[in-house]
Amino acid sequence: MKIVKSPETLVAVKRESLYLKWNPFTLLKRIFDFVISLFLLIVLLPVEIVLAILIKLEDGQKIFFVQERTGYKGKVINIYKFRTMKINNNVLEFSKEDEYTKIGKIIRKLSLDELPQLINILKGDMSFIGPRPWITEYYKRFNEEQKRRCDVLPGLSGLAQINGRNNITIFEKLSYDLYYVDNISLALDLKICLFTVLSVIRRDGAVSSKFNIKDELRQLEKQNKEQKSIEKKYTVLISVYKNDQPEWIQEAVQSMLHQTVKPDEILILVDGVVSKDIKLLLNAFKKEETIRVKYFNKNRGLGLVLRDGVNMAKNELIARMDADDVSNLDRCELQLKKFQENPELDIVGGNFYEFMGDISKKISLKKYPVKFKNIEKFAKKRNPFAHPTVMFRKSSVIKCGNYRNVPFCEDYDLWTRMIQSKCKCENIDKPILNMRVNEKFYGRRGGINYAKNIVKFKYTLLQRGFYSIFDFSYSVLASVFVSIIPNKLRKKVYLRYLRDNNEIKEGVNSV
Repeated sequence: MKIVKSPETLVAVKRESLYLKWNPFTLLKRIFDFVISLFLLIVLLPVEIVLAILIKLEDGQKIFFVQERTGYKGKVINIYKFRTMKINNNVLEFSKEDEYTKIGKIIRKLSLDELPQLINILKGDMSFIGPRPWITEYYKRFNEEQKRRCDVLPGLSGLAQINGRNNITIFEKLSYDLYYVDNISLALDLKICLFTVLSVIRRDGAVSSKFNIKDELRQLEKQNKEQKSIEKKYTVLISVYKNDQPEWIQEAVQSMLHQTVKPDEILILVDGVVSKDIKLLLNAFKKEETIRVKYFNKNRGLGLVLRDGVNMAKNELIARMDADDVSNLDRCELQLKKFQENPELDIVGGNFYEFMGDISKKISLKKYPVKFKNIEKFAKKRNPFAHPTVMFRKSSVIKCGNYRNVPFCEDYDLWTRMIQSKCKCENIDKPILNMRVNEKFYGRRGGINYAKNIVKFKYTLLQRGFYSIFDFSYSVLASVFVSIIPNKLRKKVYLRYLRDNNEIKEGVNSV
């Protein structure tokens, strides 16, 4: 009866919930909630009166169960339910059969205990469809990503309720809730409505539960402790697509497998259809215990693929790597050392050499500012990190919105949001990676389409307040100029003005 196969398949296609801004769908949803809840309260009034009388007659105790729950944007709301359990029951523990009243068992099996929540829907505290409102103790233990489940109104029924309800883990529930937040639509709401009716008829998970609230809260606390502690464990994130060459991928992966501090996980994301040779290579890689390969049927672009990769990574620290570059063997050891020296760091990048063909044929050295103040200043002009060199905290990236679909600027977009959020950033003042370039490398950084996307992105930085008018004007003029000049001239500009070639010989000798 599941709409979605498993939490691992849940892919967020839209970062911002439709609830975050006014739109016709949310207005229609609110009107529907108000009209239908009012109608049902009136029509079902005789049923509600009968239930209230039966509850009162059984033990003479109160009819309604009122409890504080977390609503939209973390606001505390009181939800109303018909009482189904004996007084003084500890809701944090497992619900045992003998803790329900006789009438409570019947009401619970038929899900009639939820009827008073029509009042919550009428008031606007809840909707018919949305993540279930949980007690406030959960919200206190959520990380920033998990708090996004409250970016929409809580609901009477949600995606988690039709995919296991009480018999799935807390993290499975959160996966379903976040999927709903990122993919909210009329079609999805209608599907959940249909499957909710079927679940009520089948009485799926209405009473029994495999997990109690105390255990779930402990699991959340354990997760947060693990995210804060840094060990010598990290995930390598590599995206592969059809234009990559098998021999390049081989070199890139081998350079990470042979790090002086070996990765705990290498996650290879295949963005769309690739050649048979690449598939053969990736199948061979699967023999390595640390390597996981995830295929995506359609090419969706680097930003969306990396966002999925960040969510899939099992470690708090993630090292980015491109499929055509080669890391120095002590790269990750140096970055891990930085995180251990300063536990508040969120991003650590570094310098890199560019090479053509053979790794020994280095043609230039790219240097970046080291400390946060200089990184922030540099970011007003250009990208302050070399994307394939960075190691970052998963929780910090997710907190700042994760990767987005921003053509040609997926990483720059993320770094600026993290800098605006005052994430701690640093670059290692030495080359830690070798970047493969060719004539096409400079060609990809030119053309009208490239210029349009750059201008569009930089305009968003102006709107966000990251750029001043002067920053925007200077940066756009420089970017457009470099984009529209002939490719040969563009290559000269890169090598002469955007690279540090005075140190290339010294740098090569030191590797």
